[in-house]
Amino acid sequence: MGAICSLPALITVLTGILLILRSHLTFMQPSSISLGPVSIEKMVAPKVFLEGKYDEKKIKSVIYKPAKGIIQVRTSDYREDIYSSKTGKLISSGAKRTPFFIQLHEGSYFGKGVRDYLFFPSAVALFITLITGIYLLYSWMKRFLLRRNNNISKGLIHE
Repeated sequence: MGAICSLPALITVLTGILLILRSHLTFMQPSSISLGPVSIEKMVAPKVFLEGKYDEKKIKSVIYKPAKGIIQVRTSDYREDIYSSKTGKLISSGAKRTPFFIQLHEGSYFGKGVRDYLFFPSAVALFITLITGIYLLYSWMKRFLLRRNNNISKGLIHE
């Protein structure tokens, strides 16, 4: 029973660690690329290189980053394609698993009920455990330092 109750906290912690490190883990998302700044006047129109390559219903977002000189196309099937905004050429393509890990992290992957009635109480319990652990550490350190200072002043311990 304890393992079942601690499973949501374990999933939350592990996926949180993966999400923090996502820019360093290539299996989470394609590597970030910078081709240098490109002005809007020199940019290839997205329609030129998107036409015929994607089903319009699957395109989730098209992101233009002028400072990096790239255009990112994200699809609903967790793919990310990166194009040069100058030439329209495909530079990088890969799976973007970050949304899946975010859903796992918050518990919404398993459904609204699991998120609200299992993951949320688990997160609250984890937070309370953290706060009480910090309090206990503080009170122990305070007691330890007071005892040490008393022993030094009595001459029982030499520094």
